[in-house]
Amino acid sequence: MLNWPCSPKEGVQQIKPNHINTMNEELKNDEVIILDELCKEALTYQVYEDNAGGLHFTIYQEDEDFVRLLGICFNVRPEDIKTCIEDLTDFMDWEGMILRNNEEGMDIDAENSVLFNTCKIIDETSIQKTMGLRRKINYSVMGAAGQEAYLG
Repeated sequence: MLNWPCSPKEGVQQIKPNHINTMNEELKNDEVIILDELCKEALTYQVYEDNAGGLHFTIYQEDEDFVRLLGICFNVRPEDIKTCIEDLTDFMDWEGMILRNNEEGMDIDAENSVLFNTCKIIDETSIQKTMGLRRKINYSVMGAAGQEAYLG
């Protein structure tokens, strides 16, 4: 199973790493995947695709009432997206990760706002009150880089 901070619960549909491997099909419909319907707190993420084909990854600490941006990784290679998703807990070690308290003095909240307003969210996880941890993959808005990352 993926390295989610919530432990798997009996009878709850979990995403498996091979789910990403089997996405080498024709363009799919958008989908929502139940990762853990009992989860109330987790590391979550958003994958953005910009108009130039760049992929960007944001990591959050999230619970039912609060979301805190922890870091942004710009220009992730399409072939690295799967690894990033499978390895969320090691996000601080990713090449190019910019954390909240960074040496460059970058305001990651402002950078995240730019991503949100100028890019398309192609994949995201979130905690939804009373519904747990969900993943939404937006195949319909993917450009070439997103399709390469998710569909091979």
